[in-house]
Amino acid sequence: MSEEVSARSLGRSTAVMAAGTAVSRVLGFVRGTLLVAAVGLTSARAGDAFTVANTLPNIFYMLIAGGVINAVLVPQVVRAYRSANGQEYVDRLLTVSFVILGGATVVLWAASPLIVRIFLDGEQAALATSFALWCVPQVFFYGVYTLLGQVLNARGSFGPYMWAPVVNNVIAIAGLVVFIAAFGTWEKPAHGAVEDLSVWTGGRVSLLAGVATLGVIAQAVVLIWPLRRLGFHYRPRRGWRGAGLGSAGRVAGWTFAALAVGQVGAFVVMKIAALAPNVDRTQLGVPGNIAYTNAFTIFMLPHSLVTVSLITALFTRLSDHAAARDVRAVRADFSHGLRTIGVFTLFTAPAIAVIAVPLLRALYPSTAQSDAASMAPIIVAFMCGLAAVGAWSLVQRVFYAYEDAKGLFRIQVAMAGVVVAVSVLGWLVAEPRHWVAWAAAGMSLSYVLGAVWGGAQVWRRLGGGLSRIIRLHVRAGLAAAIATGLGWLISRVFGNLAGSSWFVAVFACALVGVVMVVAYGLALRWLGVTELDDFLRPLLGRLAPLTRRLAPITSRLGPLGALLAPPAEPSPRSMGSPGTGTPGPAAAPSAVAPAVVPPGVGYGRFGRPERGGDRLDAVIGRGTLLAGRYRLHQPVAADLPDAQTWTARDQILDRPVRALILTGGGAGPAQDAARRAALVSDPRLLRVLDVGDHEGVAYVVTEPVVGQDLGRLTANGPLPADQARAIVGEAAAALEVARRRGVHHLALRPEAVHVTPDGAVLVTGLAVDGELFGNAHGDAKSTSRADTVGLVALLYLALTGRWPAASDAAGTPGTTEAGTTPVAPSVAGAPVPPAELSPAVPPDLDTLCAVTLGPHDDGPHSPGELVRELEPWPAIDAAAIYDSLDAAARAAIVPSGPWDEGGPGGEPGAAAPGGAGDARDAGRPGGAAGPGGPGAALGSAPAAARVQRQSVRQSVRPAAPAGQLPPTGAVPGAVPPAAGGLVTGVPASVRGPVGSGALPPAVPPVVPPSGPRPVGAGTPRGYDAGFDALLDEPVPLARRRFNATPIVLGLVGLLVVLGLVWAWNALMAPAPPLGGEEGLGLTEQTPGPDESASEEPSATPTTPPAEEGAAPGAAPVIASAQMLDPPPGGDNNEHPEAVPLAIDGDPSTFWFTRTYASSTYGMKEGIGYAVTLAQPATVSTVRLQVNGTGGMVEVRATDPATPTTGEVLAHGALSPDTVLTLDPPTETQTIVLWFTELPTTPDARIRLELLELQVS
Repeated sequence: MSEEVSARSLGRSTAVMAAGTAVSRVLGFVRGTLLVAAVGLTSARAGDAFTVANTLPNIFYMLIAGGVINAVLVPQVVRAYRSANGQEYVDRLLTVSFVILGGATVVLWAASPLIVRIFLDGEQAALATSFALWCVPQVFFYGVYTLLGQVLNARGSFGPYMWAPVVNNVIAIAGLVVFIAAFGTWEKPAHGAVEDLSVWTGGRVSLLAGVATLGVIAQAVVLIWPLRRLGFHYRPRRGWRGAGLGSAGRVAGWTFAALAVGQVGAFVVMKIAALAPNVDRTQLGVPGNIAYTNAFTIFMLPHSLVTVSLITALFTRLSDHAAARDVRAVRADFSHGLRTIGVFTLFTAPAIAVIAVPLLRALYPSTAQSDAASMAPIIVAFMCGLAAVGAWSLVQRVFYAYEDAKGLFRIQVAMAGVVVAVSVLGWLVAEPRHWVAWAAAGMSLSYVLGAVWGGAQVWRRLGGGLSRIIRLHVRAGLAAAIATGLGWLISRVFGNLAGSSWFVAVFACALVGVVMVVAYGLALRWLGVTELDDFLRPLLGRLAPLTRRLAPITSRLGPLGALLAPPAEPSPRSMGSPGTGTPGPAAAPSAVAPAVVPPGVGYGRFGRPERGGDRLDAVIGRGTLLAGRYRLHQPVAADLPDAQTWTARDQILDRPVRALILTGGGAGPAQDAARRAALVSDPRLLRVLDVGDHEGVAYVVTEPVVGQDLGRLTANGPLPADQARAIVGEAAAALEVARRRGVHHLALRPEAVHVTPDGAVLVTGLAVDGELFGNAHGDAKSTSRADTVGLVALLYLALTGRWPAASDAAGTPGTTEAGTTPVAPSVAGAPVPPAELSPAVPPDLDTLCAVTLGPHDDGPHSPGELVRELEPWPAIDAAAIYDSLDAAARAAIVPSGPWDEGGPGGEPGAAAPGGAGDARDAGRPGGAAGPGGPGAALGSAPAAARVQRQSVRQSVRPAAPAGQLPPTGAVPGAVPPAAGGLVTGVPASVRGPVGSGALPPAVPPVVPPSGPRPVGAGTPRGYDAGFDALLDEPVPLARRRFNATPIVLGLVGLLVVLGLVWAWNALMAPAPPLGGEEGLGLTEQTPGPDESASEEPSATPTTPPAEEGAAPGAAPVIASAQMLDPPPGGDNNEHPEAVPLAIDGDPSTFWFTRTYASSTYGMKEGIGYAVTLAQPATVSTVRLQVNGTGGMVEVRATDPATPTTGEVLAHGALSPDTVLTLDPPTETQTIVLWFTELPTTPDARIRLELLELQVS
């Protein structure tokens, strides 16, 4: 990875988690305020009893499950998903964890009376035991929550784990409100009196403690839904011996030992805190366990908001890099984490210490002046260790990433010793009212020790980079000191804030806080601390439109305006590793470097240039999780200008992909071109899977490129004429399909046409390459001619082994000569006829090349006309073609990217030892794919998957919707371009219906590819029918396999029965029905092309029989349909080409929407589907067959131009077979279905797939 890690990617993940943590913490403070009102704060015996009982599950959870899970699960899951049996391993790991958690919870529940006696005695211990019997089961559900959350984190989904505690807090708040309404608030006993515990009956205990446990249960259960959406299917597995869990067990053992030692200190603190209020029960304002817990909650608030969120996002990357033994990447991640944490905590700690007293008055308005005065020292003591606890947490994650829990053991023994020593010292020398403050100071001092000692060990392991961290902390500390001094002076103006009103306390906190934030930000700017920009960029990026409007004002504010200005974006750099001398792909001889961009100019969203720093290098690098889904592996040399090509892996579907990072000013048009190309369905065209932006950098994701390009296939001489005819004919047929959809290539060259090992042709870069080369200008006629001339030039190369020189007279601008492909001689501006270079060229092909590439505008003018000129052609004999390659070219078939991520022997990264240079060296002897490399022999390349082939009759036709295309699933070839030649026509502008703001098209369903056609088997393609006849034969559409999910449906039903609150967008959505016979019938396979049409379910009547009570009149008959996606949120492009498939009477075809990240779309109100009847008729029922569950639909009889107006006649949740009854039956000619929420398909995609719509 680059020297500076993907800070923007971390910023986005951290922002999502910080938002969830912030909401949870705010609700936690509300919960704490209500708890203090219910049971008291200081000198509260019942409150201390409940705190001890409710803290025990947390202590034992951290001892038994929490730390072990955090230490073991993420690294083990990351490593597991690198292997073929990763899911099985994870299932076994979870099963073992669930069993251990369950057994430990039962034992602890039985032993809870004895454990409580360690801390309390008498009637207070009896009350605490009653609370503990309700609270101890939380251990199991805390463990389940952490287990499921860490699996989500390992899969790159960080938000749900941080948002789930919101559900816990909501339930707890509701329970406390009911408790206070039923039993009233806590009243401080009179001076000299003792709180009466006899009022705590079974009802009080069960309500207070039972609701607390119910919230923890809900917190764990809500994570099941996001796991199912990611495609995770847990299956309990036994047979743990020999399953590879030994490493996990060893790490867990040392982690348990270290945490056990650490919890000794926690037990001592809890014991001393329990003793303090009981030394003299008549003395008020003595902090105990409940005061310590609330102070610790305030201490953990900033730590949770930023530090935990950042570390959680960083831990998966640390584990991934550690598994790959990429020490440099781990060091960069660790350095970035420490610096970011330091910028935040070095200011937050003194800021909270300054406003500690008014903050307590603001958070707990029911407290007395003595309570605030006695708790403030505890908060100040905790804040002394805030920066250290953040650093210590990151140090722990590095140890865990390397599975080195043993190294932490010695450190945690010393840390526990410090906590015990300082706490006992305070117990011996201080008054009881200060015992808890001493314990807090001991905790802070232990964190400092752990951060310093552990950090030193980490740097001995990683090496280098310490000076940058020290400089950052010195400068940030100086800035924090300036802000702290200013804030302290302002706080003195308010006088004694311990006795102030709630309003004055809130005002003091706000004023002092704002002044300190501004002073700290200005000081950091003045001291040149750039890490502040990384920290603020996710927030200010969303406020960019506002800050641009305020630019004229902020520019006059001097330093304050500079603070309000958005942080500068980094500028693009090579993808290589800076400072190491390793060139990136841009440095490859065949790469096209964007030299026209001045230094310091970066690229903003949609490719618009903007000033900034090292943006691209900070966002994109090895290991970057592009858009939370595609893990980048290796940069690959390519000849595309303003673009960088990477091998990558789809983390969700677990398949290799090719990522194209667009770095130039043409990124927006290139993305539009990719969206247009995605609508063209043909197996010979490289399929576009995704288009989008990642942290302001545009990208296009495609299938991997398979096989050798035409330049390498002709490196040793021309191909046989019949093979040249077949290769170019297949390419022309594919481009004719694209032309009929209004899409052109416009950048045909040897690198754009590949022949796969099984004899298929693959054309890459449709529309996108033309935009990147700047050739997409002109009308449809000239662009079609340009592609045709490019195809004939490729035919010339295949026939002669030489690239035809450009002919101005032929309408083709100058062509860049290939670096390794010889250029054909020319006469009078036109290349010589191919027969003069190779006498074996047939006369018809010789004439075709001479005429088309000649000085006149003769020859075919479209790929379809070229197909007619070339047909018939035989099957491609790939084996014979590849046999002509030399050893180096053959070895480059399989790229050096780590597709088999376990590598030989199961070692991560073993398949790609060479780093960045592997991709560039592929194909050369001794290179990454040379002899001895993973691609040394064609027969030893299992990753070279087959590409499904089709005859011309199946593909030279109007293209099917993008969702019907079967994938190739093959491995890309990491082959440096052999020729930079480019044939272009008269430039033409090709614009499709999809604008730059459109969402990426849906990823087509995965269908197993068919086997390859044997060479020479059957009738050679093109011999059995003419070109025109090939367009008329229909091709049946393949249907995805239905993945039944009975487990998740059962869980959803359980959630509804229990009345738990759904998180996020499905909070109040009713559970989808379990489905019936017709719903399960969707799992049947689509009949093959040879099966009789009578076997299709077309015999089903278009409309069901009219129900009893329906109004008389003519039966409604659907005449037409249309999709509705109105602006401003929509763009009327929800696959309009597939609209008729929902009313064709065939459930195997369907209309579908794009795939969304949220069921409520995010940027628009909904999507509609309108039908127009042949004549006005009375409609009483509407029946929908949907491939999926969930989502909501509304039925209206209104104008499709205004789909959201008019009365809602029926509404309900979607299921595989949904029947909506209109009450009353309505006479109309138009029916509008408005989908306010989208369902989830069986393969966990959020989109609507409408199989059939019927009205009656």
